[in-house]
Amino acid sequence: MTPGDSASPQTAENPLRRMEKYLSALLRTGVAISIVFLLGGVLSMLIHHPDYLTDRSALAQLRTPGAARPPYSVTMLIADLRQVRGRAIMTLGLLVLIATPVV
Repeated sequence: MTPGDSASPQTAENPLRRMEKYLSALLRTGVAISIVFLLGGVLSMLIHHPDYLTDRSALAQLRTPGAARPPYSVTMLIADLRQVRGRAIMTLGLLVLIATPVV
């Protein structure tokens, strides 16, 4: 190609198309990371509370008022993540999912 030639539409990638590919990859990656955290949180809960699989009353206690609640502040989230608590890991997964389109 000589300096005077213009790029053909087939070889030059449209800047808008590049941005669409970047955003698509970002959204897919964010959702994938979120799913990993959510599944990891569920797995952690089942490891710490295996009775959730066999006893419906133990699982029903999660929905009762006053039951253990997910972390509601960043400091609580960090403390619970250090203890590998399932609800904190799932909360982090939901935060990643919410933050993905914002990014």
